[in-house]
This record gives sequence, C-alpha cells and structure tokens, in this order.
Amino acid sequence: MALGLRQRIGSIRHAITLLGRQQMRRWLQLALVAADDERGIDNPLLDTAAVRATFMELLAHCLPADARAREVLEQAFLVGILSLIDALYDISMDDLVRSLRLSREATAALVSREGRLGEMLSFVESMERLDFDRAWVELGCLSITRHQALEAQWRAFNWRTGPT
Repeated sequence: MALGLRQRIGSIRHAITLLGRQQMRRWLQLALVAADDERGIDNPLLDTAAVRATFMELLAHCLPADARAREVLEQAFLVGILSLIDALYDISMDDLVRSLRLSREATAALVSREGRLGEMLSFVESMERLDFDRAWVELGCLSITRHQALEAQWRAFNWRTGPT
C-alpha cells in the first residue's frame, strides 16, 4: 500500500485531490470486495467505521469555536474511518499511517490516541464499549457537554436515514 506521497493527507478532500477520484473508487471497491462474504456489504466493521467517522465529525462540530476549523472537521471524519482499517485489512496501524503519510494530528490520534483527535477517538471507543465512567472523564477534556455528545452519537447512528 505504499503510495510514496510527499504531502501529508489531512482530510478526505485532500486525499481525493492527491490520489484522484479513480484511486478513491478503487479503495471503495476494495472495501466492498473485502466485505463480500456471507454478510455482503453489511460487514459490521464497515458499518462501525462509518458510524464512528460520522460521530467524530459531529463531535468536532461541538468543539469550541477556536478549535472547530474546517480541517479539524475533515480530519475527525478521516480518523474515524481509518481507525478500523487495521482490523478490516489486517495491517498494522503503524504501517497504515506510514504508507498514507497522514497529518501529524491524525497519526498521533490513530497510533497513540494523543491530541484533540486522539481524545475524541478515545471517547468514541469508550462509548462503543459502553464504558460510560471512562467516557465522561474523556469528554471533560474536550469541552463538549454530555447532551452535545449524546446528540452527536444519536445523529451518527442515524446517518443513513438522511439529515436530522
């Protein structure tokens, strides 16, 4: 999966710009083929990755205004999607981030759960595990209220049904 990119990828839009729509289509096809087992495209990891990415993006919308730049919103979605790629494709996260040349923020979030994106990812993972005691502590570091977080989670779970 070595792409040899010189620039670090910071968003989905940036990835499409650098890689081109054709390469992104190939990745999507690969994801669909990887999910082509007895469950078809209903692979739970693909669904979890999509919900996680949406949840991360919606949480980023709740951040204080000074931390809510467009690139943060896009990176939150990207980190959410990529956070399960290692499990989907049996590749180490270190190898994945090295080959994709992700931004430092995205790399720190995915590899060591550091930085604001890493804190968001840790919170989302705690919510998925229903570890609410830990989740509420992690949420406190983000300056996002429980109400905002639960609303974002609800909207993420309903992402397929259209705008809410």
